[in-house]
Amino acid sequence: NAWVRVDTINGVTFTRDANNNFVQAVNYAFQAGVRDTLVISDATNDASLPVELAFFRGRSNEGKIMLEWRTESETNNAYWLLQRREITADELEKINSGLMKLSDVQSAYVTVNNIRGQGSKTSATEYSQMDTDVKAGKSYAYRLADVSYNGVITYHDDIMIASELPKKFGLRQNYPNPFNPTTTVKFELPVAAKVSIKIYNILGQEVYTLVDKTMGGGFYEAQWNGINKHNAAVASGVYIYRILATSLEGKQRFTQTKKMMIVK
Repeated sequence: NAWVRVDTINGVTFTRDANNNFVQAVNYAFQAGVRDTLVISDATNDASLPVELAFFRGRSNEGKIMLEWRTESETNNAYWLLQRREITADELEKINSGLMKLSDVQSAYVTVNNIRGQGSKTSATEYSQMDTDVKAGKSYAYRLADVSYNGVITYHDDIMIASELPKKFGLRQNYPNPFNPTTTVKFELPVAAKVSIKIYNILGQEVYTLVDKTMGGGFYEAQWNGINKHNAAVASGVYIYRILATSLEGKQRFTQTKKMMIVK
């Protein structure tokens, strides 16, 4: 019997023949004289059957995109490829006006993640994946591909999802609260703005500058680890944090104040 190479992808073991093609493993053995090398004999070709995909959809979720899909059955499905590409403003206008198909978007697909499949299964399976590497206000095309144990890749139809911008300025309550030693402050910008978030003690004295820069519209968060502007730990007690955001053209101005408590 001929020996063939073993590859592991996303926790699934594949083998390749002498021509570097995927094949299905039948019998496992260790080749004599080769230390710590798993090899396979008696490999046979595997003809895969398609996955029955019930739906593939997505939605914007505070600057991230949640993807969900369900299969009614799977046969020899080793893993999924979830892929994304960005749609330009010009392409989006043409798609919405019917002058361009989603499949004609020019940017290359990038792989968001590999998700392990169910192998062979005759009942339904639901999947979900959060894509955090997106920009608020941008539109994206997503596609799924199922990859069989013998390496056959089957692509499914693209879908288009917009990562929505916040509808208004906002400052969230920090969490955890009370906290020790670190807390997170979330805030939203519907447009690009100059942003300042400062922390004060109960006497109104400035303790620390959390954010001070120009930022595009989107959902953001910043962490405070309980230190002051001199890099010294602050005492337990109530502190006040305040956001001041001014749109770049100066027409919109937002300010809001909230309290937080550090307990040591």
